[in-house]
Amino acid sequence: MNKTTIEWTDYTWNPVTGCHKVSPGCKNCYAETMNIRFGKGRSFRDVQIHHDRLSQPIKMRKKLHGKKVFVCDVSDLFHESVPDEFISEVFGIMWVLPKTIFQVLTKRPERALQWAKKYELEKLKCKNIWIGVSVEDQQRADERIPLLLQIPAAVRFLSCEPLLGEIDLMKSLREIDYNITRNKRIDWLIVGGESGHGARPMNPDWVRALRNQCNAFNVPFLFKQWGHYAPLSSKGFFCIDETNSQQHESHSDHTEGMVWFEKRGKSKTGNLLDGVQHLNFPK
Repeated sequence: MNKTTIEWTDYTWNPVTGCHKVSPGCKNCYAETMNIRFGKGRSFRDVQIHHDRLSQPIKMRKKLHGKKVFVCDVSDLFHESVPDEFISEVFGIMWVLPKTIFQVLTKRPERALQWAKKYELEKLKCKNIWIGVSVEDQQRADERIPLLLQIPAAVRFLSCEPLLGEIDLMKSLREIDYNITRNKRIDWLIVGGESGHGARPMNPDWVRALRNQCNAFNVPFLFKQWGHYAPLSSKGFFCIDETNSQQHESHSDHTEGMVWFEKRGKSKTGNLLDGVQHLNFPK
């Protein structure tokens, strides 16, 4: 297990490593990039389970008291190559550590739901296990959110990172009354832009739309980062220009409705949206 600088968690735990790409958000996978650098020649597509890592949270239980742990940040616990029985072992470890929050994020909610039904996850009543799905665009929102809402979890969350287009959450959730159906709702939203080689820019209006939807339904909203590109104007469509900001500004004066971006890198673009930092968590 490792302490992490990821803004929405404290530690990472990887009883599974390796994965396969399943949607556009996977294109520039940071875990694959890390594997190329440090994988010692092992293919990222070689999905492995690590029985020797199952006991890591138990050994660190005092240090993890009150902390958040991101499960499988370099893989997907519900990858088709991971046996049902091993997933059960992972959940068993999480269940016996009720003072630690475990955050399970997947791009495979259909498998997660299948497993949850098979092993009657609802009967465990795990108050410390949060389950989320990656939602990078409208298609993935329409496909994955309805499945997530059927999975028992103390907190259900969405990770819109990298955000690749405008998302209307109400297209999937308009049937749900957030004030009444508390046990079947989205409890948290994480949004972030893409970083690293080949990063795709993120229109600030996409982020604002999600922030506004969260505000409308009192859902905690966390804006993690702009990513590799920083927007230099506020509205409209976007284009990329890797010249300096002064040239961006002079161009935007003559190009109505365009958003110009400066290539700065994640460490310099920050996470301010309209001058405000949004780092909200579920209670």
